[in-house]
Amino acid sequence: SERDVDEYWSIAVLPGVAAALVACLHAYSWDPFPPSELARVTMPVLLLLGMRDHLIVGSEIGAQTILGLRGVRVTGGHAVNEECPEAVNAALLAFMRE
Repeated sequence: SERDVDEYWSIAVLPGVAAALVACLHAYSWDPFPPSELARVTMPVLLLLGMRDHLIVGSEIGAQTILGLRGVRVTGGHAVNEECPEAVNAALLAFMRE
């Protein structure tokens, strides 16, 4: 909604926000986890993917090495919890019932 967009952009005018965001981006490792590390995950994992997410691409390929993986694709982009909350909540509830 227009209110949501305004909420996201409201922090952009605060002093230091741009520098903080750049610092976060540089501090984060963008390297994917090696399959050998993902294979060590022993708990159930829910991977929710937005079918229109152009930011996170190919994450399900590496995640396939997780033995307890349950992948769910929902109609949405990168912020599926906000874009399609009903589908996300249904997937979360189903996952927790397993």
